[in-house]
Amino acid sequence: MLLFFARSYKLLLSVVIPVFKSERSINILYNQIRDTLEKEAISFEIIPVSDASPDNVWQVLENLAKTDVRLKPILFKNNAGQQQATLCGIDHASGDFILTIDDDLEFSPADIPTMLRTLQDSELDLVYGVAQKKEQKGIKRFSAKIARGIIGIFFPRLRYLESFRIFRKDIRTTINNKKKFILDFEYSNGKIKIGKCDVSHNKRMFGESNYSMFGSLHIWFTFLFRYSFIPHLTLALLLVLQFLCSVNLVASLLLASPIVFLYIKYRLQTTDAYLIEKRINE
Repeated sequence: MLLFFARSYKLLLSVVIPVFKSERSINILYNQIRDTLEKEAISFEIIPVSDASPDNVWQVLENLAKTDVRLKPILFKNNAGQQQATLCGIDHASGDFILTIDDDLEFSPADIPTMLRTLQDSELDLVYGVAQKKEQKGIKRFSAKIARGIIGIFFPRLRYLESFRIFRKDIRTTINNKKKFILDFEYSNGKIKIGKCDVSHNKRMFGESNYSMFGSLHIWFTFLFRYSFIPHLTLALLLVLQFLCSVNLVASLLLASPIVFLYIKYRLQTTDAYLIEKRINE
C-alpha cells in the first residue's frame, strides 16, 4: 500500500482543459479522464479553465467539483482566448507532469497513460499526441494538412504540433519566463526535446469548432509575423527589388505597406490579460 501511494505521488499528473461552450461534453470528458487515471493508479488533478464561456458549463463544473476535490475549476471574468486559458491552467498546475487536452472529445483520455509512459521512458521534455488519421470534415482535414505542412517547413521543431500534449513541469519555468503568446512557439527555438506519440481521434460529438475563419487567420498571422523570419526576408527583398528595378518610391511604399502594417501590429501586440473570477478546490 505504501508503495502504491509513493508511486502515485511520483506520477502526479495535472490535466489542463481550456473550456468554452462545452456544457454538453465536459461531464463526459471529466468521467473519461477520471476513470482512465484511476484504473492506472495515477494520482491526478484536473484543472478546467472556463474562458468566460457564455453557456452553463461553469455550473456543470461547480456541481462536479463538489463531489471530487481533484477537480479544480477556474473561471475567467473576461474572454481571453484558448491560449490564455491553457497557460492559466499550467500556471496553477502542481503535477510532476502537465497534460493539456481540448474539451471537444476529439482526443481520447484513454491515450493519456501511453503518452505519460512515452515521456517517462525517454529523455524527451514534451510529447505531442498525434493522430495518423483525423475524423474531420474534408475541408477542415485538408486545411489542417496544409497548415501542418507549412509549420513543418518554417518551424520544423513543431511538426507534431497539437493541443493534446504532455510535458515535464520543469519546462513550465521556460514558458513562464517569456511573454505569454502562443504556448508552443515560445519554446520552439529552445533546447527542449520534443517527440510524439500515436493517438486515436474521434468525430466531434457536439457543435462546431469555436475557431472562426477570422480567428484562425489571426493565429496564423501571429505565427508568421511574431515567430518567423519571413516578414524580414520579404521586406528585404522588396527593398532590393526597388533598387534593382528603380521602382517608383510611392509605388514601393504602397506595395510594402500591408506587410509593414501587419509586421508592426503582430510584433508589438500584447496578450489579453486574463482575470480570474473564481477558483474551486484550490
